[in-house]
Amino acid sequence: SLVDHMLDADAPAASKRFIRRWLLAPQSAPVVSHMRKLIQAMLSDKGLTLPTFARVPSVAKVVAHITTRTAQLKLFRELRQCCSDLLILLSDVRYQSLLRPLLGLVA
Repeated sequence: SLVDHMLDADAPAASKRFIRRWLLAPQSAPVVSHMRKLIQAMLSDKGLTLPTFARVPSVAKVVAHITTRTAQLKLFRELRQCCSDLLILLSDVRYQSLLRPLLGLVA
């Protein structure tokens, strides 16, 4: 499949699902443009790959638990790990060429 050709065999299942969903759903022109720039940046430096991030809890889950004051320590640890991973991505010089396209995708 196309997804198998795009990702390494040992890529996480979540990455494969993301690529499959992204390819199957029509995207807006700005989103496609940002994804194209991200792929171009990654292709220009073959050794450049995104770091593996910890599992990101859903925003709805986080908001619901914090709003109702039922959040457990595990949820805060997951949030802390996500923030730490994000700081690594934002502060490491190797990833500078990826930042604009990534921020465009999540905006």
